[in-house]
Amino acid sequence: MDIFWSILMIVLGFASIVYSYKMKRPKLDNSWDKIMTLRGYAGGILFIIIGIVTLIRGWNF
Repeated sequence: MDIFWSILMIVLGFASIVYSYKMKRPKLDNSWDKIMTLRGYAGGILFIIIGIVTLIRGWNF
């Protein structure tokens, strides 16, 4: 079951990055939109890192 949650975290991280990229509006971006886009990317990368670490080390560390 631990493998399921780790893979789910990795998939959610990629989904967050893809969603942030697709929702980006290049011509209408103001500073608030850029910050929110960067937060989406950072959250996705964080989910991927957590998923990879838990996949390698397990959930009991």
